[in-house]
This record gives sequence, structure tokens and C-alpha cells, in this order.
Amino acid sequence: MKNKSVPSCSIVIAEYNNGRYFSELHASCLQQEIQDFEVIIVDDLSSDKTVASVEQVIKGDDRFRLIRHPSNLGTGAAFNTALKHATGEIIIMLGAEDALSPGALKAIISAHLQNPGASLINFPLYHCDENLKITGQSELHKKT
Repeated sequence: MKNKSVPSCSIVIAEYNNGRYFSELHASCLQQEIQDFEVIIVDDLSSDKTVASVEQVIKGDDRFRLIRHPSNLGTGAAFNTALKHATGEIIIMLGAEDALSPGALKAIISAHLQNPGASLINFPLYHCDENLKITGQSELHKKT
């Protein structure tokens, strides 16, 4: 992470048997206007082909790091491991089946800069089907 004119971002992901969604998550990171970020993926001993899928997708991009738990410790432990390795000023927690909408990093950084004392910034949550097609939006985030 090189650009010091904006705060650095660490995207942390707890992964367990959701490798089939990772290429979409990866693509959603690459489509961001801001490319100065790191992604820490912690695999919690997936029993399917998740690790191979993730390794193939992130190959050659040093912004993405995969850490593997030696045993299944649960989602909380996977996030904690990722947080220990994160170096960004802003931490973005994503589930393995999540994706960033276009402009998400820019919006998060802008909100952070406008609210420097905030500990948590919440952004819209969209409901998707198994193909990541948006089917609705969380009631907490709908505009009135």
C-alpha cells in the first residue's frame, strides 16, 4: 500500500468452503477505482477445493494473501487471524460469499475522512441469489 494521500485499506475475509464465490469477490476488488489495498484471506480448513480456487485466482497479485488455519477454528477466529495480519488504517470485513459494489472503497474512505472519530462505518447490504444477482437490499439501508 503506497498512496499516502488516502488512508490504507485492508479487506479481511473469513473463508470456509465458499471458493466458488471467490472469483467474483476478487473481481469486485479489482474493479474498484482505488487500487491501493490489501486483502487478507484466512481459510478455516476448508474441506472442498476452496484453497486451490483462491490460490489460482490470487496468483501473481501481492495485494492478496492467503493464510490457512491448521484446524477449523470458526469464523470469529478466522477474522481475528486476518485482523492480526492487516496493516491498513481502515479494515473492511467481508464474508467469503460477499462482493464489493462499484465505488465501495472510495465511498468507505470518503466516509472515514468525513467522520475521523468514527469506529465503525456501515454501508449498504444487498441480498443476492447464489449467482450474486441482487435480489433486494437490507431494510436497515433502504433510502426513505
